[in-house]
Amino acid sequence: MKPITLYVTRSAIRSGLNNEGIADYLGVPPAQIVIIESLKHVPIRETLKCGLWINFDQKLDALMISQFRNLAFVATTSTGTNHIDTTMLQTVGAKLIHLEKSDRLLHKVTATADLAVAMILGATTGLFRDLNKSLYAERIAITREKQVSNLKVGIVGLGRIGSEVAKRLDFFGSVISYCDPEQNSTLDDYATKWQKISLLELIQTSDVISLHASYKSGQPPLLGEREFKLINEKQHLINTARSGLVDKHQVLKALLNNKLLTYSTDFPFDHTSGYNIEASEKVNYLINSGKLFITPHIGGASRDAAQTTEKIVMSKILDYYQEVV
Repeated sequence: MKPITLYVTRSAIRSGLNNEGIADYLGVPPAQIVIIESLKHVPIRETLKCGLWINFDQKLDALMISQFRNLAFVATTSTGTNHIDTTMLQTVGAKLIHLEKSDRLLHKVTATADLAVAMILGATTGLFRDLNKSLYAERIAITREKQVSNLKVGIVGLGRIGSEVAKRLDFFGSVISYCDPEQNSTLDDYATKWQKISLLELIQTSDVISLHASYKSGQPPLLGEREFKLINEKQHLINTARSGLVDKHQVLKALLNNKLLTYSTDFPFDHTSGYNIEASEKVNYLINSGKLFITPHIGGASRDAAQTTEKIVMSKILDYYQEVV
């Protein structure tokens, strides 16, 4: 095998993995592993064969891919690939390595489910709203609509993460229903106690709508204008799956018009369009009022989860190295 220089962005190895550890796993000299801050630091005119290991925060577009002279592969520590122009990657003959279809290995990585449940509890107990209240008298005057044990929770997408969220809330006594756009065929026996309904019925009957479906760039949002017409002022919407699942203009409109009680999301900005919602005055108003809660894409940001996902990526890179020997 000809030497391959692997450029690794720091965001791809959040567990603290270093170049010596990567080199040891892959069985290559440490000099062939270069840790960089971002893709801006990659010498794209490099004539030697190279690989990239990035994360969702690094956008790899067609122009940048086309400028590489000898790009062998691109690895990403994520299941989604919306930040990579996969069509151009195929055009230049570079292999794509990511976490999709790795459920057998990812079954213990449930950090995103933890975040979703935390968001549901924060929204429905009024915690997110009360954090912005300064007076004790104001806090005790606010009443919760329902206890968690009485909540009707609709899970959209009962895959690896969706089913973990459902199990946790089922333990609290919540009533679980679900719809599964992908017709997941790997449901365990535990799921038989939950009611499967259509997306529209789920929207109309749930106190909490929690999104866990997949999304590919270019697809229409799962919750668009038609769906938001069914949402009411007492509902909470949670999205830890993909920003593109929700029409951002419709969700902001619903919140501002009091047609949706709260929206909690793990996406500070829309990766597919480059629309930075943090810059919006309306968004800042909604955040300050407790109706909108945003985290900076930290669903999988626990050290043990990062260690597992990074090891999976390294094993796939190693497979590639062995294939091209």
